Amino acid sequence: MFKLFSKHIAVNMFLSFSSILFVLLLLELGMMYIGYNKTYLENRSGQYQSVFNYKSTDSIRAYGLFQLHNLKTPEYDYARQCNSLGFSDEEWISDSSKILIQTYGDSFTEGDGAPFDSSYPAILRNLLGAKFAVQNYGICGNDPGFYVTQFGKVGSKFQPSAIVLCYGTGDFMNDFFSRGGLERFTESGWQTRKGPWWEVIYGISYTSRLFFHAFGIHYNQFFMTKADINQQLKLLQPKWNEMFDEIALLAAKQNTKVLLFKKPERSEIVLHEYQYNMAFFDSYLNANPIFKHVDLMPFYRDSAGLVSIKTTDPYYWQKDGHHNSKGYTVMARGVHSALKNKFPVLNE
Repeated sequence: MFKLFSKHIAVNMFLSFSSILFVLLLLELGMMYIGYNKTYLENRSGQYQSVFNYKSTDSIRAYGLFQLHNLKTPEYDYARQCNSLGFSDEEWISDSSKILIQTYGDSFTEGDGAPFDSSYPAILRNLLGAKFAVQNYGICGNDPGFYVTQFGKVGSKFQPSAIVLCYGTGDFMNDFFSRGGLERFTESGWQTRKGPWWEVIYGISYTSRLFFHAFGIHYNQFFMTKADINQQLKLLQPKWNEMFDEIALLAAKQNTKVLLFKKPERSEIVLHEYQYNMAFFDSYLNANPIFKHVDLMPFYRDSAGLVSIKTTDPYYWQKDGHHNSKGYTVMARGVHSALKNKFPVLNE
C-alpha cells in the first residue's frame, strides 16, 4: 500500500514538473516569436550580443579592407563598400590642393539609416565645395576612445587641416561605460570590461529575463543598480577627459584644428534636455582652447524646428531611432555652420 502511495506521489510530481517545463517552453517560444524583451541588437542582428568580455586585435576598430557590408534593420537596408583602410567611404587620395576635413564618430557619422551619399560627411562634402576634401572615419558603435587610435594610427598620416569629432551622452553612458578609457587598449588590441558570469543565462533565455527584470536587473542598465551606475559614471569622468588629452596632443603636433560637436538623441531634442549632465566635460573644454565646441541641440530645435515628436518624425526612422537622409542633411548643415563660425580661416 505504501509503495503504491509513493509511486502515485512520484507520478504526480513528474507530471507536475513536466507540466511546468511545458508551460515554460511555450512561454519561451511565445516570447521568442513576438520578440518580447529583445535587446536592440537582437532586433537588429537576430542574435544576442554582450557588451562585455570582448577582445579584439584591431585597436583601430575598422571593417575589413574593401569589405562590403550592410547597415540593416527591419526598417531599412543600405549597402556600404569600405575603402582599402576599412572605412565606409570612397578611396582616400592625398591632395595638397584641397583642405582636408576628417570626421570621426559612431553610427550617426558612418550614416546608419541612409544611402552612402546621404551620410552627414557626404552631405558636408557637398556643402563645403570643391576646395575641400572630407574623409569619413565613422564606425557604428564607436566612442571617443577609438578616435584616439583611428586619428593617431591612420588619420594623422593624411595631415588634415581639421578633424570633426561627434559625441553624445549615449557614448559616455553606453559604449564608453562598457569599455572604459584608454586602459582598454593593450599591446595586442583592445578589450571590454568583464560582465557577470550569469549573463549567458540572460542571453539564451527570454523566460529568464522575466525573473531578472523582476529584480531590477536589465541589459540596458548593464545588469547594475542605478546607484552603482551613477557611481561608475563618476569614476569614468576623468578617463573620458584623458582620451581628449591624447587627441589634443596628437592634433597639436600637426597644428590640426579640432571641432567637437555634441549631438542630441531624438528623445533629448523633444525633451530639450540631455539624459546625463556632462558639466564636467564642459569645464574641461573651456580650459582647453585647442578644442572648438558646439552643441547641436539649438540648431536642431531653433534652426531646423525639431521641437516635438511630430516635428522630428520626418527626420528619424520610427523604430530604430537613427536619422534618415533628411535627418543627416540637418546634421550636416549644423556641422557646416559650426565649421564656418569656429574656423573662418578655412573659408578664406
